[in-house]
Amino acid sequence: MRAELFPAVSIASLAWGVLILLISLNHPLSDFRSTQIFMLESSNRSFVGILRLIHHSQRYTAMADASLETEQRQFSRSSLEYILFLQEVQERKKFEFVETILSFMYGWLTFYHQGHEVAKDFKSFSTDLQKKLQKTRENFDATHAEAKQLMIKLLEKPLDSGSLNKMFTRQGYLYLMEKNPSVDSLTDNLQDYKRKICLISLCVNYFFINKKIINSFNAGKILRWLLSETYVLKECIRRMSDSIDKRFCFDIIIDDKPGILTFQALSEEDRRLWLDAMDGKEPAYSQIGKHPKQEEYYLDEMGFAFVQQCIDVIESRGLDDEGLYRLVGVSSKVNKLAQMALDRRKTEKVNLDDTDEWEIKTITSALKNYFRNLPEPLMTFRLHSAFINAAKLDNMDERIDEIKSLVHKLPKPNYSMLQILIAHLCRVASILIKI
Repeated sequence: MRAELFPAVSIASLAWGVLILLISLNHPLSDFRSTQIFMLESSNRSFVGILRLIHHSQRYTAMADASLETEQRQFSRSSLEYILFLQEVQERKKFEFVETILSFMYGWLTFYHQGHEVAKDFKSFSTDLQKKLQKTRENFDATHAEAKQLMIKLLEKPLDSGSLNKMFTRQGYLYLMEKNPSVDSLTDNLQDYKRKICLISLCVNYFFINKKIINSFNAGKILRWLLSETYVLKECIRRMSDSIDKRFCFDIIIDDKPGILTFQALSEEDRRLWLDAMDGKEPAYSQIGKHPKQEEYYLDEMGFAFVQQCIDVIESRGLDDEGLYRLVGVSSKVNKLAQMALDRRKTEKVNLDDTDEWEIKTITSALKNYFRNLPEPLMTFRLHSAFINAAKLDNMDERIDEIKSLVHKLPKPNYSMLQILIAHLCRVASILIKI
């Protein structure tokens, strides 16, 4: 039968033609494997390397929030770019591989001149396939652009994982500060507490705490909780930063159980979301503990001199201290420093260069207390709502212009003090970024 169809084709010419077609088929496939697949593997290694770096960097939690946020954004960007590139390769396989096969089919049909009827039979299929390829390519261009827009959107406004489960108002992991059993119950030092990670679920006023979590490295997963405790939420209060050596803490008061549960969130934004979900309140001394009424300070000549003196000492010998502005000093020393430095009769007796008497954490705590006990915040109550609305603007340029305009509306003493404070905080942040 074959001898009748192709009487003029010799075995040698057929073999040579098949060899040429196989070589033409192998070359584009080899190029696709060496370019696209190799680039995918390189991207995978880069993503895994960044992922390991992020895991190892978790122990440096004392670093500045700005540096941590930069690392998180870099991790998010790398992961999304890897996902985007993976999707691109998967889509490319649909048309580049098929295009190679289609070219091979055209060459095969051209080689066999006697197979003209077969080529006619394949004509409709080839045309349809070419249309599908064109449609697939157009779909790829459209989905590729949408994927890029989605990546940019996720980078600008990351999803809140705590609100994804619609069964609960909010759900996530928090650190629960629990008393060590070996410590005397009469003591109330937060250094005697231990942290336990818990899965927290909030549904209206019901608070579900899953304390007992077993860590298992089997298949890289964490086993689910063994015990769940349910409480009725009574009140939620943000924890004062100078009342605890941990950041991002808040207190929970529950019904039918004495005492206060202290939780630590993963970040300042995470704590804010938890407080919003539980109608959290700002701290008041009468709610948490019995503290004496603080003396009010003023933006006068003594106040400016005190702030400038504290900043000079902090920048001269305290920028390299760990926990700057996070660790708190002894309350008695802090109050003594503020009273002496702001008293015209005693201010000359204060020597902040004396490292034995005045620690950096004492000076930073006194500086924070000064701003905390002003009759009115630096940004003033009158402009508070305007600053909040300006910070919520989506456009960065509009946000900067609005805040700049509001800053210039501040009273002259407030503006001058804010200028001194921001310049100091910028120098502190620059040192942390270099570290």
